Amino acid sequence: MPLNILVAEPGDYSAAALKRLADLGEVTWEKEHAADLPKIINEKNVSILVVRLAHKITRDLMAATPGLKIVGTTTTGLDHINLDAAKDLGIEVVSLKGEVGFLNQVYATAEHSFALLLALFRHVPQAHAMACRGEWVQDPLRGRELRDKTLGVLGVGRLGKMMIPMAVGFGMKVVAYDPNVPAEQIAALGAEPVGFGDVFSRADIVTIHVPLVKETENLVGEKEFAAMRPGSWLVNTSRGKIVDEKYLLAALESGHLAGAGLDVVTNEVNDGSMQNHPLIRYACAHGNLILSPHIAGTTEESLEKTQIFLANKLIQTVERLGLK
Repeated sequence: MPLNILVAEPGDYSAAALKRLADLGEVTWEKEHAADLPKIINEKNVSILVVRLAHKITRDLMAATPGLKIVGTTTTGLDHINLDAAKDLGIEVVSLKGEVGFLNQVYATAEHSFALLLALFRHVPQAHAMACRGEWVQDPLRGRELRDKTLGVLGVGRLGKMMIPMAVGFGMKVVAYDPNVPAEQIAALGAEPVGFGDVFSRADIVTIHVPLVKETENLVGEKEFAAMRPGSWLVNTSRGKIVDEKYLLAALESGHLAGAGLDVVTNEVNDGSMQNHPLIRYACAHGNLILSPHIAGTTEESLEKTQIFLANKLIQTVERLGLK
């Protein structure tokens, strides 16, 4: 019996991925943000829900949709899905987590980390705003160079491994920490393997590339910011909860940190309330914090690759579970 699939991800979606999903049954694509997912899922008798980060898949949502069998997401992080509830309710969660071979070909997040860093160092947002005002001046926008700076890479998984050679290409020195990666592998990438605390005390810029799990929540807090060099920078394209934001804000306000570039913050939602977030309020009034709304992995190339990969993985999951 054909299955009903709901793609509840607003914006463009890969035509090739939608075609692959159509092999499973009837596909509905909600191009706009769906305000009432449970209602849509139940009305269309949806068995497979495909999301990215536009929606929080809560226990209440899953409990209210008894026909739902699979949730698929084109992400590695799964904090937008209540995994305990999915397990309790017998709903399979299909994601990109652990798909190392495939993910090694997806470069968007590592590139965006450097985009944030370069924007910080060269005052790109301020320069654009001044040019738009007709202010064609240089001295107020005097920036910094990456060459000979030390980059501290926290986490040498897929993205950390990409960051190190990129930094070396900029002429940077790199120190890196990952308890799960042998020191000789880190050294082979071009970085000096160091302890956790040394990443903060020795680096001019710290970039975070660790997954959000119980052990990494608030991993970077008061002690770590105090250990960072005066006038250093922080970049986070991982997850907001890895950084204790009250101490980040204090470090920015005091001038201990020269700046930060964030693609992620805590409690991300798309309901119009994010302007009240403390870091967003600060960024709107100060030039030393640059934010982007969790777009590091959002490129034409990465979305096409990941959406097709997820579609194929969903087909395999349906066959494994005997749903068709």
